[in-house]
Amino acid sequence: MSSPRAAIRSSGADLRVLMGARSQFRHCPGLVASVRMALLLRWKWGRARLRTRLRGVLMSDLTLSSRVPGESLMAALRDAIGPEAPPSFAARLFGRHPIPSSARSWYVGLLGEQAVAERLLRLPEGWLVLHSVPVGDRGSDIDHVLVSPSGRVVTVNTKHSPGGKVWVSPKAFLVNGQRQPYLRNSSHEAARAAKLLSAAAGGTVDVLAVIVTVGATLTHKGEPKDVAVVTLDQLVRFLIRTVSPPRGSISGELVRHAVLQPRTWAPRQPVPTPSVEDTEWFVGLRERVRVAARRRTAWVLGAALAALGLPVTAVVLTVAGTGLHR
Repeated sequence: MSSPRAAIRSSGADLRVLMGARSQFRHCPGLVASVRMALLLRWKWGRARLRTRLRGVLMSDLTLSSRVPGESLMAALRDAIGPEAPPSFAARLFGRHPIPSSARSWYVGLLGEQAVAERLLRLPEGWLVLHSVPVGDRGSDIDHVLVSPSGRVVTVNTKHSPGGKVWVSPKAFLVNGQRQPYLRNSSHEAARAAKLLSAAAGGTVDVLAVIVTVGATLTHKGEPKDVAVVTLDQLVRFLIRTVSPPRGSISGELVRHAVLQPRTWAPRQPVPTPSVEDTEWFVGLRERVRVAARRRTAWVLGAALAALGLPVTAVVLTVAGTGLHR
């Protein structure tokens, strides 16, 4: 009987459910192999036994490279939505939002993390990029952790504010005029990462904190001391041109090894396993959100045109009703 690894190599499991493109994961070498194993085992043994089998077969291979962008938010969002009953005909027809209003901020944050992850694909070879790194035992995580070719560690915090205005000074971070604790939080996050990595690597590891604004205009009135704030469009250029070699004496390879190990970040937590089901679920949720938005737009457009006396009812019903019986 062939080994599980041989079966995986020959299985040709379809990974298109994982956000459509394998190229998105070229900075995460463990993800493709781990997910292919998950899909194969789910087919062979069924979902109920998947987690146990994964722990038995893949434990030696799992590092944080297997995590996908926004994985922690994805799980939290799914828990917040809870069991989903089939939407009513009226809900589908009028495009009711499939996410409760109380959980939509998580969805927006998740989209922001995925946008940053996609942009990080433009980094040249030699960069290590990890996503949704769990830290400690209270459910915290770091959106993205990077290691430059020279061994410099960067923690990246994503702030997605669609259509918003961000104003930054050396001591303040405002979103739409409201002061936010993002500078303090990001500085603390980087300091905590430096402490954990230094302990794991056996020497001083320097960490740079970066905040990336997504979907908002950014106005600088001075640079914060310990945190760099950039837009999504500025991110890759900033990392390539600005991130300097580390000041510590630890080799880059040792730093990379420490960064990849789950025990570095959360010593008392179990090793995370690939969340294939959460990822598949989110792909479907995102499509339902898009369809609902199109239907709401169609009704608004129809109401506006009807107010002008134009016969558009049939057109609106055709657009809004697309896919009602899916």
